[in-house]
Amino acid sequence: MFILITHHLLYNEFTEKEAHAFKSGYETIMSIPHLEEYRQPYRYLYRLLSVQGNVELKKWLSHPSYF
Repeated sequence: MFILITHHLLYNEFTEKEAHAFKSGYETIMSIPHLEEYRQPYRYLYRLLSVQGNVELKKWLSHPSYF
């Protein structure tokens, strides 16, 4: 469960509205972990693995982070 949640936090595949709802629900259980230092390397690895298909690297790495 933690890995799945961490995946969503690092990868941030939410819209802004979805991210707000997720954050509100998540924080009823625990605080959002501090993941900024891991986000870019994680996104880069996911791009190398083509998890989301062939997405332009610059676009992929610049996807907004909502928390």
